[in-house]
Amino acid sequence: MNEVVSNRDRALSRKPRQIDVPVEKNKGRMVSSYYGELTFDYRNEKSVPKKLRSELDKLILSQKSISKDQASQVAEIVYDWAIKKGCTHFC
Repeated sequence: MNEVVSNRDRALSRKPRQIDVPVEKNKGRMVSSYYGELTFDYRNEKSVPKKLRSELDKLILSQKSISKDQASQVAEIVYDWAIKKGCTHFC
C-alpha cells in the first residue's frame, strides 16, 4: 500500500539547516552591521530599469495601483535577486 506522507512529515524529516552567523575575528558581529542585508529595495537595486524605478516612485507617491506589466517585471527582478542570494523556497 502507498503511504500518504504529509508536508509536515516531510519537513520534520529534513536534515536541519546550518546557519552561518557572521563573525569578525572570533567574536560575533553586531546585528546592526548586517541587518537588512537580505531585503530587496527597488530604489537601490541595479537590475531595476530606471524607467520602472521612476514609475514605481510616481505610483507610490500618488497611491495608485501598479499595473500587471509592472508587477510582472518587479516579480521577475525580485525572483532573480532572491535566487542570487541563495533563496530556495518562495511563499
